[in-house]
Amino acid sequence: MASPGAQAPPAWTASPFAPQPRGMLSYCYSPMLKKLESYFEFARLGTSWRTEILAGVTTFLTMAYIVLVNPAILAAAGMPLAAVTAATCLSAGFASILMGIVARYPIALAPGMGLNAYFAYAVCIKLHVPWQTALGAVFLSGILFLAFTAAGIRQMILRAIPHELYAAVASGIGLFIALIGFRNAGLVVADANTCSTWAASATPPPCWPSSACSSWWLWKPEKSAAPSSSASSPSPPSPGCWA
Repeated sequence: MASPGAQAPPAWTASPFAPQPRGMLSYCYSPMLKKLESYFEFARLGTSWRTEILAGVTTFLTMAYIVLVNPAILAAAGMPLAAVTAATCLSAGFASILMGIVARYPIALAPGMGLNAYFAYAVCIKLHVPWQTALGAVFLSGILFLAFTAAGIRQMILRAIPHELYAAVASGIGLFIALIGFRNAGLVVADANTCSTWAASATPPPCWPSSACSSWWLWKPEKSAAPSSSASSPSPPSPGCWA
């Protein structure tokens, strides 16, 4: 039994299931932190400030490449690089904060890495559409998606897409981003026969994805077709660039 002069334990230690602050957080623990824990349901989810902070830092480091890749892609369409970089950071931060505060869902949002390439390379560069006009089309598509979400059509479309297709899209976007990085680094150049190939000064790593291995196999000397006598016909790349 506690002595009459002993102080009662803090309120946040009353429940054995409540997250216990550690380190410096225990010295600055305040009613505001208790309100935040209650709002984000720390006790029900069995989480703590340390877990949430580590998860946030990990998520940021995982998607920080978008701050560099997205402006580089959109700048190819003629958009100002500094403005696109600022818009990328602001939109990702604002959307992620709203997702956490309003929806209370641990998902970070940022510009997509598939549509931005379609916007820059297909619409603006290939079809010669000014980027200002293309942004207007993006704005209209956002209004349509908002209407589809309010009407429940978006959820119906998402449920109709197989899970395997989601995985394939994620893998394809990852390989596409890697290809853009190799191209900007000068390791991959355009080729008339295979669309892309290794640069003359680049040496591919010893272990490469199956696409590179299959390309090397197709261009082996015994597999290559006999060169055409026409001077306008391009010659296949040397197998040495894949060795």
